[in-house]
Amino acid sequence: MTDTITGAGHIAERPLRHVSRELRASGYRSADEGNARQLYAAGEGDPPYVDSPLARSLIGAPVSRSAPLEVADELERIRLSGAKLTWKNMGPRETQREFEDWMRAPEEGPLPPLTPSTGMNCWEIILYAGVKRGVFTHSGLHEFYTPERGPGNQVLPEWFERFPELLWRHGMLERYFPGDLGSAQPRRGDLVLWNQDAHVAMATGRFIGKDIDRSPEVYSFWPVPGPFTVDKVTGSWATVIDAVTPTSIDVLTGYMREKAYPDVVRFGRGPW
Repeated sequence: MTDTITGAGHIAERPLRHVSRELRASGYRSADEGNARQLYAAGEGDPPYVDSPLARSLIGAPVSRSAPLEVADELERIRLSGAKLTWKNMGPRETQREFEDWMRAPEEGPLPPLTPSTGMNCWEIILYAGVKRGVFTHSGLHEFYTPERGPGNQVLPEWFERFPELLWRHGMLERYFPGDLGSAQPRRGDLVLWNQDAHVAMATGRFIGKDIDRSPEVYSFWPVPGPFTVDKVTGSWATVIDAVTPTSIDVLTGYMREKAYPDVVRFGRGPW
């Protein structure tokens, strides 16, 4: 059972400006209306806030207390639009990654649209939502998104080793323990990280399941837990899926365990 927004579902892909009616019909209230904090899973008041010079450098825009809520609201709008994207990770065989190209370009150009042929990965859809809400600027992301690449256009391991420091520049990461209802829980707008760089999602502030099966819900862009296979001819893992899918931390962690991957889950305020 899911205590998520109902009545909208994955409707046919339409411009995001056309989905406001579905948002209101579902009972959802955006951060613009000052009510999104009611969706936080724990406590009262604003999310933790630290004015970090490093965060200002990355974002390239004034740091806002409501930034994580703004990004979460945009991901909800994208979800309701039914937009689909091609999931493509950073790798030598994954070409046509338009949003990465946009960030790496020395000058800002038109932001690529969300279409089934547009390629990006799990954390890039979060950055994209931040751009749409004015949380990130091109210049700030350009400085952040210049990973070192080696032979064959392969991203070097050193960049991924620094990845958590880049996205969590406040340094406030808490450990999440699946199944432990007494442990710290992410709130709406928190970024959730699996292992060093295996997957990144954003907490919705809601939960899936009841009682001991209760697990924080996240906005995720990853084929998991659905079919996820490599093209034996091209070597690409590219897969067309919904741009934003609500799922739970425990479901994604279960996949990690099934594949015998490390399943350390941490969460905290992002770079804003």
